[in-house]
Amino acid sequence: VALPAVPAPPAAPGPAAERAGAPPVHVAPVDYYAALEQGRSHLRAGDHDAAEAAFQAALSARPDDRVARQNLARARQLRQQAQDPSSARAVVGPRKAP
Repeated sequence: VALPAVPAPPAAPGPAAERAGAPPVHVAPVDYYAALEQGRSHLRAGDHDAAEAAFQAALSARPDDRVARQNLARARQLRQQAQDPSSARAVVGPRKAP
């Protein structure tokens, strides 16, 4: 009695899959400047979660970048303030001349 043929499982991405005729899988590198600008745009729009994600993406491209870290901290701070307005610190303006 012959058993029915079982198809082979699909090839995993990688060199073997490329040799088997599967298209190569390419992951585009994160564009640091685009991610940073996107994060700033989200901050201006008040979308703190999206801003945080964009700044995280910028940090994935440049893990030691001070600007991206500062913007990420600001996005987190604004998100926290939006969730709990009592956590906002008082904003002090410039001193007035006597």
